[in-house]
Amino acid sequence: MSYLDNNSHLIAISDTATTLAGILFWTVLMAAYLALILFTLRKIIHSSLSTPARTRWAWLVVLAPLLGIVLWFLAGRPAAARQRPSTDQA
Repeated sequence: MSYLDNNSHLIAISDTATTLAGILFWTVLMAAYLALILFTLRKIIHSSLSTPARTRWAWLVVLAPLLGIVLWFLAGRPAAARQRPSTDQA
């Protein structure tokens, strides 16, 4: 076995480890993204909005997930859900 053959085997092993790490990273990232989409859809379905409004929000999240999630949590939730209860009662 020559020196070149031994080094090419080590390079192949390191490439395999890098590939597996990349697959794991992207799998975890996509699972988190899917969980965020499902969490947002659940919040929309259980909101106090009218049925047509909930339907429009759900379609926005399904068709444009990143934009829909950001808009829902910034502006779409009903006002009562965004208000924090006041703790300073006199």
